[in-house]
Amino acid sequence: MKAFTTPGFLALLGLLLLSQTIQGQTVKIIGQVRERTELDNRSFAPNPHLDPFHLLRSRLGGAITFNDNLGAMIELQDARTFGASRSVLNSGAAALDLRQGWIELRGLFDSTLTVRLGRQLLIYGNERLVGASDWGNFGQSFDGLTAKARLGQVTVDGIAAAIARNPASPTYTRDVILAGLWAGWKTAGKPADPTATIQGFFLFDNPRSDSTRQNRHTAGIHSAGAFSGVDYEVDGAYQFGDYYAGATKQAIAATLVGLRVGYTMKEAMGLRLGIGMDMLSGRGSDSTKYQVFNTLYATNHKFYGQMDILDNPSPRAGFGLQDIIVQASVPTSATTKLAADFHLFSLASNPADLGITGGTATVGKELDITFTAKLFDALALQMGWSLFDGDPERLVLRGRKTVSWGFVSGTVNF
Repeated sequence: MKAFTTPGFLALLGLLLLSQTIQGQTVKIIGQVRERTELDNRSFAPNPHLDPFHLLRSRLGGAITFNDNLGAMIELQDARTFGASRSVLNSGAAALDLRQGWIELRGLFDSTLTVRLGRQLLIYGNERLVGASDWGNFGQSFDGLTAKARLGQVTVDGIAAAIARNPASPTYTRDVILAGLWAGWKTAGKPADPTATIQGFFLFDNPRSDSTRQNRHTAGIHSAGAFSGVDYEVDGAYQFGDYYAGATKQAIAATLVGLRVGYTMKEAMGLRLGIGMDMLSGRGSDSTKYQVFNTLYATNHKFYGQMDILDNPSPRAGFGLQDIIVQASVPTSATTKLAADFHLFSLASNPADLGITGGTATVGKELDITFTAKLFDALALQMGWSLFDGDPERLVLRGRKTVSWGFVSGTVNF
């Protein structure tokens, strides 16, 4: 079968065979099988139909530590939708790919410097801007290099990743890259002490399409912590640089603000109540500025509603997003949890200020209910149901007023 002659599989096999011949190494086999069934009724078109479908993701990898200074990993992934191959013949494996394949050098030059080179996951902060996007069936991996140094309680990561390779002919076009620095500080103390992390970052990327290109800089902070039953999370980011649409140039000036605050009541079965707000700027009346904030390479599913209706700029038509969140969750047993999130969505840009008529900035409301359970040591179950109720006069996502979505997922990790 084609799937078992790929370079990725051969590399994994070679790594596992090599682990039997090198003395003193540590080998760890990792894997995952996840099946998710979704009941999708999110279409805003009239007379839609409920679309049930099944997603399967399988991962297998090996991580080897040769000694204190050298490590490597190979991880393969197959991600597919049931029936998408339109055949039961094992004649191809279009969904099989290398998720991770890297070597790591640790303690370089007798320092705390660690360098990792190859295909790898980039997970920073709460994944608001750079993350694994693991809810999706494929997830995200990056080709490049990271360098991490530790100075006491402070860590600094250097990032250099190739996002898209462009040919040098017939006309030279720069490759798309992601580069930057991510620094973090974390309090140290006893487990019962208050905890806090503060992170600062500066990122550069240069995305392009057939009609647009950018030189984009993103700078900001992320902080999270907990004390006396209170937990919080704060995000702030500013984007600047140049945006080109054809021959027209605009200065990028976009902002993101995110806030989550919660309180856990131990005397009430561990009930947690929380509130939050997200604000992603959108286009304004100043034609010399491009004010639409882009969430880069984020795990957006965590923030803007389980239904993912407003998780990227396209449905928002460049108007940005304002999301007010109310949360409640309670552990129903030692291994189960019930949670409900309520989102009130509106556009960050006021259409009236832009001279646009025929719709309001209010988009609608979303209710997400999820139930999670951990069975045995390796099996995790999750199920959820979501309902979106749109404003009848909304400017974006026009069509049906109410749409819904549900899922049941089982994951085995080893």
